[in-house]
Amino acid sequence: MFFFVKTRLSYETKNKYLFFHDWVHPTGAGNRVIAYKIFQFITNRLKLTPPISTNSPEANPDNYKQLEIDYLKSLFVVNQIEDISYATCVVIHGKCTHFETKVPIIEYLISVIESSLGALLQFNNELRTKPNILIFTESKLLKTIKTYPKVSIPYWLLAQVYRLKKQDQLALKFEQKSIQINPLLKEVSFDRLYNKFIKKHKPSPLISSFSNFINTLTQVPNYQSQYVHFWDLKNRSNLNKKQKMNLIIKLYAANPLLFRSLFEYAVNYLIKENELKEALHLTRTLGKFKPEQEFVFKKMEERIMTLMQQTK
Repeated sequence: MFFFVKTRLSYETKNKYLFFHDWVHPTGAGNRVIAYKIFQFITNRLKLTPPISTNSPEANPDNYKQLEIDYLKSLFVVNQIEDISYATCVVIHGKCTHFETKVPIIEYLISVIESSLGALLQFNNELRTKPNILIFTESKLLKTIKTYPKVSIPYWLLAQVYRLKKQDQLALKFEQKSIQINPLLKEVSFDRLYNKFIKKHKPSPLISSFSNFINTLTQVPNYQSQYVHFWDLKNRSNLNKKQKMNLIIKLYAANPLLFRSLFEYAVNYLIKENELKEALHLTRTLGKFKPEQEFVFKKMEERIMTLMQQTK
């Protein structure tokens, strides 16, 4: 509660509705702003070197322009497949949860921002070599600008999109427009923030293509279907191993929050099919990718090693 008061992001904060679904408590994208401010406080108090710094002076937290910058920078501190999946789900389907927000247009705006930046951060190498893939991101940002012409971040993100597409004049045009709306963006460098992000980012070994990722989310009829398919997975006896594993990957892309449930099932399925080497490789890969889940897959690895010893 101290940090909540310290940052003064309370119900009196001007334009708070643009970042919080609830008028009093921080929810949705607002959690990122709170976490980012806590992160700044801790690194300063412990005299640690913050991975993201700025040359601009500390602004009044009631200032909407500074709030916008804090929100943007928070997306660079932590950006995972779970973030981009949920945001892109909202962009495609309009909602991705039973939760009914009071400001669906604002949620769409925030989702376009998080989906677009997530793509630029997590799939940057692919987008550099295949800039046509950016059509999805570009179209959603242009649509958002028409709805919210006074929000600076979509203009700034469009500038990064056009930089990747080698359309320098358009990149300069949208960058200047973003700075015109929010002068604080002049001190924000995408390249500098990206370089610091990529040093700590662990890319998903299961989702390596942005175009496949978008296609998967587009093909999923709604945000509920992945749960239905998951519960029906064990009854799909008509699927061979390759089909079943591909379906698991697609369900993970559609909802990464099912990570543990899906891949515990996948490993157990491979063990049942006596594909012990493949099961062992999968458990080790998943344990490295999700250290917080390593204890789960470590136990499964030990079980597989025991089975391999017994079959010798």
